[in-house]
Amino acid sequence: MKKILISMLAIAGFAVAQAQVDNEVSTATLVHGDQTTVYQGVNAFIAAYNAAADTLDVITLSPGSFYPPEKIQKSITIRGAGFEGDSTKRITRTRVGGDINITPGEGKNINGITIEGIRCRSLCVQGNDQTPADQQLHNLNINKCYMEGRVQFLSLAHDVTLSRCYVTNSIVGNHSNYNDYVSIDNLQLFNCIISSVDRFLNNSTSFSNIMVNHCIINQAHNNGSYVGLGAYVFYNCIINGNVPSGGTVRGCILINQSKLNDNVEGDGNYFGKQIADVLADGSSSLEYYVNDVPHSLAVKDEFVGIDNTPVGVFGGIMPWNPIPSLPRITDFKTTVSDDNKTLHVSIKADVPGNP
Repeated sequence: MKKILISMLAIAGFAVAQAQVDNEVSTATLVHGDQTTVYQGVNAFIAAYNAAADTLDVITLSPGSFYPPEKIQKSITIRGAGFEGDSTKRITRTRVGGDINITPGEGKNINGITIEGIRCRSLCVQGNDQTPADQQLHNLNINKCYMEGRVQFLSLAHDVTLSRCYVTNSIVGNHSNYNDYVSIDNLQLFNCIISSVDRFLNNSTSFSNIMVNHCIINQAHNNGSYVGLGAYVFYNCIINGNVPSGGTVRGCILINQSKLNDNVEGDGNYFGKQIADVLADGSSSLEYYVNDVPHSLAVKDEFVGIDNTPVGVFGGIMPWNPIPSLPRITDFKTTVSDDNKTLHVSIKADVPGNP
């Protein structure tokens, strides 16, 4: 009963949000304990964040556009209506018009941030290698988001997960100076589409603990503007790029490569393939959007990973699905009875199959 109640509250909240969107007003709904507050306008996200407590509060962003808070320094959950719209179902995306800056340090201990179902310019964990150990970022979960730029870590972070995200640029771990480095303790990427994972070092010779599973790495997108992928662990990925010495590659498709580089461990990989040989639709692009239309990146049946599911983003335990875990209202109608005593509400919603 509790699960059903929560779902119904979520639908009701998005019903309010959808009604506001129909009137072209963006809303941010803050849930703090048993209190719910709705803010309106492009600054609604900022207002809801400023009013949120340091822990456990949930901010739900309606479809529409928002300005971001200057800093995220609270252990909260931020949920949007998804980074893709669907005009046939009257669904609009949630877009944050700027960078999301998570800022540990400054006396703040951030433990537990969840961000889901939004589109933003970039996401950055601010700071430097001098951020005190008791003020570093822990437990960051980013799910079903679209970053138009990069995901960048400028200070040490612990236990970071990205799942079913589209990052048009790289996930990187240092400043603009190639001599700098930032380590990360347990970064896991599941079913993401990215161009590169780079520059996470524990020191000048040792790489951080990073696992990349069922992702598409399209390094060619960067036109060589970044150095090669790091020596991390790659499972069941499509890799259009170079894995340097020290990496582990298992069950992956390596585009335009005949073998693994020296000192790279691996087994069960596919070599000598062009992109068109791999994708089920025979196309030659690993970009998610082609002419602004989502492009299916499913592979042909013959390409199976070490977990016996398809290589790439449609395999594994979290197959690609951009619809956020909260229901999305596709139709919302209200009517009043003839005696003006009863309000009838009709709601139809998209409920995703895998959260």
